[in-house]
Amino acid sequence: MPTYKTKGIIIKRSDFGEADKLITIYTDTEGKIRTKAKGIRWILSRNRGHLELFNYSDLVIANGKEIDTLISAYTIESFKNIRNSLKKTALAYYFAELCDKLTAEKEKNNKIFDLVLEVFRALDKNEPKEEIVRYYEINLLLALGYQPELGLCVHCRKALQPINNYFSCKLGGIVCPACSTKIDPRSVRISKDALKTLRFFLSYNLNTVLKLKVTLEINNELKNVCEKFLRYIAEKEFKSTKFIKEIDNLFKEL
Repeated sequence: MPTYKTKGIIIKRSDFGEADKLITIYTDTEGKIRTKAKGIRWILSRNRGHLELFNYSDLVIANGKEIDTLISAYTIESFKNIRNSLKKTALAYYFAELCDKLTAEKEKNNKIFDLVLEVFRALDKNEPKEEIVRYYEINLLLALGYQPELGLCVHCRKALQPINNYFSCKLGGIVCPACSTKIDPRSVRISKDALKTLRFFLSYNLNTVLKLKVTLEINNELKNVCEKFLRYIAEKEFKSTKFIKEIDNLFKEL
């Protein structure tokens, strides 16, 4: 049985049979793959600790007719700080769910792989900041081919003025005030400062973004825009957003 080597981030796990698991991995060479990990639920399985959720691992996989089988795994990075924080874990679930639900299997995309690895490393080393989430969302959209139009009105094609404009999920970008009510009454208001921040997130790496001081008001604006656009593209809700809200409410009560 032919085998191949790859490196990847574990983004989903589910039970399969009595002792196996189906492991979904986003890899650097194959894109998203699903593999069967035999006997992984047994305590003495040598691969068990290397296939934890969110692990970045070195993998050897055997090709199968219907599904590939994982032969061996070795942890490169385990992101222990994420596991030790409930809030970081909730955000990591969200990152993994977006990657899983918005990508097709066996479609290599190095931009997505690099982005997922970048945000997991940042989440592991830094506080669970909203800027990491917004950076991931907008750059994932870019890597998927859904980069929103942020320079011109997506309808009339005129240059945007430094005023409050609107974001249209239906049209995939910013519409000016004159066009918003006529073309898409459901478009979402976005302030000039929020729009500038969104452009900044697309122009610089995450280390630079984390140096930027973003107000709570702007973060909330961007959250509203990004989450609505992602739901529009996916045509479904994301389960992990409920988990994040529950964790946020828990921390507010403490």
